[in-house]
Amino acid sequence: MLLLLGLGFAVNTLLLTSPLYMLQIYDRVLTSRSEETLVVRFNNIFMHSMQPAIISVWFKNSYRRLGMARKSKRASLHLTEKQSAMLSNLAHSRTGLVREVERAKILLEYAQGASIADIERRVGVSRPTVYWLIPS
Repeated sequence: MLLLLGLGFAVNTLLLTSPLYMLQIYDRVLTSRSEETLVVRFNNIFMHSMQPAIISVWFKNSYRRLGMARKSKRASLHLTEKQSAMLSNLAHSRTGLVREVERAKILLEYAQGASIADIERRVGVSRPTVYWLIPS
């Protein structure tokens, strides 16, 4: 977490390079009419302009890794062949109640080891619904 704060501070500090560059140009280059100073200042600003972009990408990747979903701590679901067949019939039923059909699909997916996000996407229900319908 401290790394993320440091990276955020570095990016915001480096974003000040453009205003400082303009001040340097008006203060030093225009008054001295020096092309060499202008080239050096331009190279500096170019390098400092690229650093926030690089740090920003690194920051986003670090943040994504730290906030990435972990393996579920929920117990796995083991179904017998009879239970699996019953749930499969119910999942493909056209006359069953919608809630029961959804629960059967969710339980079958969960028993096969699918993640919550995959179940949510395949069955077409919200994440809270998936959490509510699978055993904890």
